[in-house]
Amino acid sequence: MGGPIFFFRDWSYGLAYGAGPEAATRFWGDFGYAVLLIGVGYLMIARDPRRNRDIVWLGILAKAFDVVALTWRWHEGIARPTVLIPAAIDGAFGIGFVVFLRALASEAGLTGR
Repeated sequence: MGGPIFFFRDWSYGLAYGAGPEAATRFWGDFGYAVLLIGVGYLMIARDPRRNRDIVWLGILAKAFDVVALTWRWHEGIARPTVLIPAAIDGAFGIGFVVFLRALASEAGLTGR
């Protein structure tokens, strides 16, 4: 998601919110860059899940924020219904991250059972 937002900020902003002022689309592009950086965190996790598992907690918080913020913006009429698609995807990823952490803890014997 970060690539299209960063590299095609006007187009991707238009899909989510309609035409916007230059300042808004520039901030949108900055958000896309942050999403690309999150992808680097995912790469770090993939290379060494145990060592980098704490990064997953940041991912869970970020995904939860996206679900709430995007759904709220749609509910308030600020955003188009298309924002519910990435909100649902982020919700699914957040759930997947929790399952991943539980599996990793179980594998390492950290569940307290």
